[in-house]
Amino acid sequence: MDLRGANFAKANFTGLNVLATDNHFNLTGSNLSRANLSGANLTGLDLSSTNLAGTNLANANATDTTFSSYGYYNNSNISNLIISSKTNFTGTVLVRANFSSTDLRRANISQINFAEANLSAVNLSGVDLSRSTIGKATNLNNANLVGANLSNVTFSSFSSYSGFTYADLTGANLSGANLVNAPMNNSDLTNANASGANLQGINLNSANLTGTNFTNASLLSAGMESVTVTSGTTFTGAQTTLATWANADLRSANLSQINFTSAILSGVNLSGLDLRTFPFGIVLKLVGLKANGANLAGTNLTAGGDNTKSQFVGANLTGATLGTTSNSDFTGANLSGATMGIAFGGQFLGANLAGTVFTGNLSQANFSGATGTPDVSALAGFIGNNWSLARCPNGTWLALVPTAACTF
Repeated sequence: MDLRGANFAKANFTGLNVLATDNHFNLTGSNLSRANLSGANLTGLDLSSTNLAGTNLANANATDTTFSSYGYYNNSNISNLIISSKTNFTGTVLVRANFSSTDLRRANISQINFAEANLSAVNLSGVDLSRSTIGKATNLNNANLVGANLSNVTFSSFSSYSGFTYADLTGANLSGANLVNAPMNNSDLTNANASGANLQGINLNSANLTGTNFTNASLLSAGMESVTVTSGTTFTGAQTTLATWANADLRSANLSQINFTSAILSGVNLSGLDLRTFPFGIVLKLVGLKANGANLAGTNLTAGGDNTKSQFVGANLTGATLGTTSNSDFTGANLSGATMGIAFGGQFLGANLAGTVFTGNLSQANFSGATGTPDVSALAGFIGNNWSLARCPNGTWLALVPTAACTF
């Protein structure tokens, strides 16, 4: 039956059973805009050049069906569509189409335009999307992109309902991709390759970055709070200026040549790492930094003046410059030659303070067992204010309003 060019706009074909083998049924070039084809059997049909704008194809059987070549599919509902390896979407424009929960693993989707499409919970595992357009407001939340090829793909204009939130990108290839401002929080990027990718402003908060490769990637202003990393996670040469790493545990990651300039490292765990060559620059915030046992010799951690409530137990801070370190723990740390600001309530038990320059309030600081002679000359004129209730190296406590400083 030849229905080429026929107009079926708004028609209801729910559950229609039309096989290409039935009298060579031909709908090429017909108008099926806003028609209801939900649950229809469209096996083997050629729908190329057909107008399916706004058409409901939910749960339809599109085994071996051709949708390619100048068809119109804007705003179509293609959710839960049944497809095969011969279902062909090559070159189609699927702007604002709804593909939610559809299994697209076997379809030919080369060069598709998915702009503003709903691909939530879609199965695209192993699919090559490298030549497709996944642009403005495309929704890939909860999508299965395991092993998918997204290399060099450009994404843009993400909105509050678009992005990759909770998506599974295990083993995906994102190398060279442009993911500026993409919402990817809580996603799984285990063993994914994001080398050289432009990830400026991306939201990766609480993402699983086990074994992820970020070599030479741009993470400028990225959200990296509470991310999961392992020894296989690589940030070699990554640009992380202005990135937010709050509460992330980076102890086992490869941070070679990473740039932390102006990054927010509040609550980050860098314990045991050699951070001497790291370009911290003017770090915005280091409150709650965990750097126990870290090598920070000669580093500038002024952090805009704020290193409060941080942990530097056993750390090497020889010659380092720190800002306010109130209520921070320097037990057993080597602070020889370091310069420090306000250290109110600081714990310096057993620390090496040889040549340490203290320039701010030391009230309630604990120096029990500390060794070496620090430079406290900057505090000489304000004994009562700067040494209130401090505990000296010999274990004695100073008065609320002391008349003398601790002796070292």
